Amino acid sequence: MKKIILVFGIWFCVVFGFSILQSCQTCDPGGPYNYYIASLSSELKEITGTQKVDSSEYIIVNQNVIEQKALKYDSFVMEVKHKYESYIRYKNPSLFAFTGTLACSPVENWDDLQEVIITSSANFDSNHPAGTNLSDIVLYRESYDIAGTKASEAKRTLYGSFAFLSFSMPPAADGLHEITIKYILANGKELITQLNNVNIKK
Repeated sequence: MKKIILVFGIWFCVVFGFSILQSCQTCDPGGPYNYYIASLSSELKEITGTQKVDSSEYIIVNQNVIEQKALKYDSFVMEVKHKYESYIRYKNPSLFAFTGTLACSPVENWDDLQEVIITSSANFDSNHPAGTNLSDIVLYRESYDIAGTKASEAKRTLYGSFAFLSFSMPPAADGLHEITIKYILANGKELITQLNNVNIKK
């Protein structure tokens, strides 16, 4: 009886190990876990202050959506929300279906952001007439950290569920803006979201 159990145990280990090896060889080359952005949405949120934690400083954002309120150019963020779709893909099924997960679960694919284009329906200043890309005067943040990156330099892999965009300089005059935010991904896909009636003050 012990001999039968031993033989069965060896057989099971060999087959199970081979199945995992097969899964590693047949998984999608980039990894089986794919997280791709399906769409964008956006909201205006007011910056109500800053907070220091140890040596870092963070913005405090009011989570209530702002509607029809005139805001100083540096007192609000345009929150861009990333809606992801995720799926697991294999080229071929493994001998044991679940061993594919054991073999490949550490590998993930995410979208790469190639460019952010922000435009307004109104003139922003003399260097940025209506329809001009504003990414050189907009900060891009993927967290509440007070420091940001110029949106024109925001190439990165998109892991987060949101991004904050905020203006780094004032408009030439107070007024209403229809803001369009476009993501261009490395694979050529374009995603767009719009904010209407954004009332920006100097």
